[in-house]
Amino acid sequence: MAGGRIRRTIKALAARAGTRVVRVPFGLGRGVRLQLDLSHELMLAVGLYEHELDSHLGRLCRGAGTAYDVGAAIGYDSLAIARRSGGEVVAFEADPGIAERFRTNLALNPELRPRIQLERSRVGRGGDSTVALDDLVTSARFPIPSLLKIDVEGEEIEVLAGGRELLRRHHPAVVLETHSEALEDECREVLEDHGYRVLVVERRRWLRESRPMAHNRWLVAVQRAAEPAGLSDAGGS
Repeated sequence: MAGGRIRRTIKALAARAGTRVVRVPFGLGRGVRLQLDLSHELMLAVGLYEHELDSHLGRLCRGAGTAYDVGAAIGYDSLAIARRSGGEVVAFEADPGIAERFRTNLALNPELRPRIQLERSRVGRGGDSTVALDDLVTSARFPIPSLLKIDVEGEEIEVLAGGRELLRRHHPAVVLETHSEALEDECREVLEDHGYRVLVVERRRWLRESRPMAHNRWLVAVQRAAEPAGLSDAGGS
């Protein structure tokens, strides 16, 4: 993507203050329609939200059957993954207000809507008002995922703990956002113990997003036997 073109697009969108429906022009979600508040969601509107992951998710989407989007927020990743993979997405978002925004964005993309299922559930170890990935798979309520995307604001180890059998038996590819150095180390250890090769993705240096936490990176993990070309132990954008 040409930097000048991106900056011009950002400037044009910034001039349209307020809530608007936009068609994402760049990135993994290119072509997806979203209702956004352009006063603070410009990176989403342009398609640069978590752009660091685009090449990884794009590769992992190829041939993906079912993806679980745990911590789906307003639906950008679910819509982008469904568009790129051609498969099904089960999206988990527990916050009622955010889930309502997800539904709005889902309705704006009728061609993708039949392949995305939104669940108002909090995923964790199971019990205490959470559902465990292992229980969902065992119950056959949803298809077994080949891709697992996790963004749960500090509860990532809880999600992995509730999905140990899923990781051990079915080894879906995992894309996981980490929110502290200690949690990152713990999550990486769990994944490696289950036979995954793990890539650490750093935050990008250009047009960086404003993030409140001091430590914020991503882990991209695939089962070693299924390792795609180009995955190494260090990386970034």
